[in-house]
Amino acid sequence: MTTAAKRPLTPSSASDPSAECARARLRLQEFVDGEVDECAAAEVLAHVSQCEACGYAEAALRHLIEAVQRSQLPVLASRRLRLRITQHFADADAREWMAASPASSAGDVATESPGSPT
Repeated sequence: MTTAAKRPLTPSSASDPSAECARARLRLQEFVDGEVDECAAAEVLAHVSQCEACGYAEAALRHLIEAVQRSQLPVLASRRLRLRITQHFADADAREWMAASPASSAGDVATESPGSPT
């Protein structure tokens, strides 16, 4: 009898992850990019080394990243995307500033939102 771990990898088996696979796949991009803490990295590494489908997904992602890096194509974001990114960081900076503001801790600006006219 063939077990799931010994079945050949097929697209359907790679797209039908267990709960553990789902958790690993949520962090896979960050893991490959080295953007997770040591504990999360150890969890993802332990899973992808045991799970054929997730190991395949990791290898495919690394292959894709390497291919894009080798292509040396310029990455051009649309004007709309650049504006959305700029606005996101402006909003995040405003929220951070408001949270650190002494007035916000006193409740003086509790009803104002960042960027609203005063």
